[in-house]
Amino acid sequence: MQRFAFVLCSLLLAGLVSAADLGRVSEQNKLVVAVYESFPPFSFSDDSGAADGIDVAVGRELAKRLGVDAVIRLQPADESVEDDLRNAVWKGHYIGGGVADVMLHVPIDPMFSARNTQVTFVAPYFREEIQVAYAPERFSGPLSLESFDSHLIGVETATLPDDFLLSTQSGRFVENVRHYPTQAAAVAALGAGEVDAVLGHAAELDAQIDGFDGLAMGRIELFGLRRPFWDLGAAVKADNRLLGIAIGQAMSEMEHDGTLDAIFEAYGVDRLTPTIQPGPGMQSAENL
Repeated sequence: MQRFAFVLCSLLLAGLVSAADLGRVSEQNKLVVAVYESFPPFSFSDDSGAADGIDVAVGRELAKRLGVDAVIRLQPADESVEDDLRNAVWKGHYIGGGVADVMLHVPIDPMFSARNTQVTFVAPYFREEIQVAYAPERFSGPLSLESFDSHLIGVETATLPDDFLLSTQSGRFVENVRHYPTQAAAVAALGAGEVDAVLGHAAELDAQIDGFDGLAMGRIELFGLRRPFWDLGAAVKADNRLLGIAIGQAMSEMEHDGTLDAIFEAYGVDRLTPTIQPGPGMQSAENL
């Protein structure tokens, strides 16, 4: 708590926050962090039922650097990220349970920010990409999108990669696309030789291929895909400006001293640096 108080006083003296902001800071000596449940490698319950994963470790490290205790809240995904933000950060679920101080794994995007004025987005900590996991020995030449004229590619049903494969180039690759209920199931099919590659979210793919020999990750040109990558960060309630600045500062420290890279590496993921660097400033539609 002393560390948190020091950060708050430093920001106040520097003129980065107003005295009124101090009244919105919890004195309960804890940081309640909302993360998605059942979302490995980012968040999940281990064999003992305790919360584990990349986002859980990031949340605990943020609390540590603020000098308070971490309380991890595993939250089920609702129908949209907007619903998740409402349930976790600014209003709470209709069945009760209160709100968290911060939610992790939320998109840092100007259009999305403009639509969600009840929250403020801070502290981008990694970049997600659409990449390919594949078995190199099954391809005679360089990997490209055109490779899937003659090779089978797996994908999780009803996802951005799925929509892309079904629609790009007037459905050119439809006959060679195989659908699976989860990305992990698609990777398992890749390991079993049912498909030659999987198109999906790079961070998850990176962790999922660890259990299979001879699989690799790669990038290919995804012509026509509006956004093949995006930054992910944290969200706090819009009027909790002081906490947002403190979290941004702590995340910046974690970026520069290698803590973020070490956390991702511990879960078998190569962390991709966000396009927007974490820092003490707040992210909004105006400055993204």
